[in-house]
Amino acid sequence: MEEIDYTYNLTATTTTEISSTLNNKRDQILEVSSIVIVTLYIIVMVISIPGNLLIIWIIASNKRLKNSINLLVCNLAVAGILIGIVRMPIKIYELTHYTEIYYHYPFSNFTCKLNRFVPACSIMVISITLTTICIDRYVSIVYPLKPHLKLTCRRVYLFLPCCWLISGLLSIPFVMFVNVIKFSDFKRCHLVMPTNSNTTGTSSNNLHFTFANIIPWAPFILSVFLIPVIIMAILYSIMVKKLWYSAFTNNAVGIESQEYKSRMYNRTDTFSNYEYGLKMKRKVVKIFIAFVILFIATNLPYYVFFILVDFDFVLIKDIRNRMILVDSFIILNYTCIAYNAIIYGYFNSHFRSHSPKWLRLLCNCFKPIRVVST
Repeated sequence: MEEIDYTYNLTATTTTEISSTLNNKRDQILEVSSIVIVTLYIIVMVISIPGNLLIIWIIASNKRLKNSINLLVCNLAVAGILIGIVRMPIKIYELTHYTEIYYHYPFSNFTCKLNRFVPACSIMVISITLTTICIDRYVSIVYPLKPHLKLTCRRVYLFLPCCWLISGLLSIPFVMFVNVIKFSDFKRCHLVMPTNSNTTGTSSNNLHFTFANIIPWAPFILSVFLIPVIIMAILYSIMVKKLWYSAFTNNAVGIESQEYKSRMYNRTDTFSNYEYGLKMKRKVVKIFIAFVILFIATNLPYYVFFILVDFDFVLIKDIRNRMILVDSFIILNYTCIAYNAIIYGYFNSHFRSHSPKWLRLLCNCFKPIRVVST
C-alpha cells in the first residue's frame, strides 16, 4: 500500500493559505490607500475651488486691493481653479473606476489631451507667477528709490496673457504625444513617445534611456521648477539679508530714504517710520517665502519620482503599486492650488478686512496672527 506524504500536503496547504492571506492583506492595504488618496483629492478640490473663487471675488470687488501683487495672486487663483474644475473631477473618477480607466478609457481623445494639458499649463503659470512676485518684491526692497522698475498694474495686464501663452506653448508636448490608444482588448489614455533610431539613446540591464523621454520632461522641468526655484532662492536670500542682517547698519534697506518712507506711511518720527516699514516688508516677504518653501516641498518629490520611473532608474512591476505611488505624488503636487488660497487669504490683514463679515468671523475663531498686506 502506497504511503501518503501528509507532511508535503500540510506544507503545500499551509503555503497556499499564507500566500492567500498575504494577497488579501495586500489588497486591503491597496484599497485603503486608494480611499485615502481619493479623500485627499476631494479635500483639495473642496478647498481650492471656493477658496480661489473667494480670493478673485474679494480683490475684484474692492478697488483698494487692485494692486499689482494682488492681480498676480488672482492669476494664481485662476490657475488653481482650472485644475480644480477640469482635472480633479476626472482624476477622482479615474481613482474610483480604476479597471475601466486602465483598460476601457470612457472619455474622448480631446478629454484625454485636455486633462494632461490643463494641469501642466496651470502649474507652469503658478511657477512663473510666483517668480514674478519674487522679482517685484526684490526690486521693491533692494531698489526702493527706483519706482520705474516696479511692476505696475498696466505691466501686470500685459504680463498675464504672455504668462499663459508661454505656459501653453511649453505644455504642447503633453498634447502632441498623449492619445487614446486602442487595441483589441483595451483602450487607454497614454503618453506615447516616438522610439526610432534618432530618439533612442542607451539601454542596459538597469537603465533604459531614450532621448524621446526628454521631449516633454526637459523644457517642462527647467521652466516650471529648476529655473524658477534657483531665481527665487537667490533673490529671497538677498532680501532676507537686506531685511534681517542689514537692518541696523549704515547699509540698511531704505536708510537713505527716510523722508520717502515718512511720506509713505504718514508718520512724523523718521526712525519709527523706518522700523515700521522694515517690519511690514519682513512680514510680506515671510508670506511669499512660505509660498516658495511649500512650492519646493510639493514639487521636488514629484519630479524626482517621475524622472526615476520614466527613465527606469526605479522599476515598479506591480501596476497597482505603481498607480498608488503615482497618484500620491500627483496629489502632493496639486496641493499648491489649495495652500496658495489658504496662505494668502488667511495671513493677509487687508485681504481679511475686505472679506465678507461671515468670513471674518470664521477667521477670528482660529485667532489669526497679525500680518501685513501686500
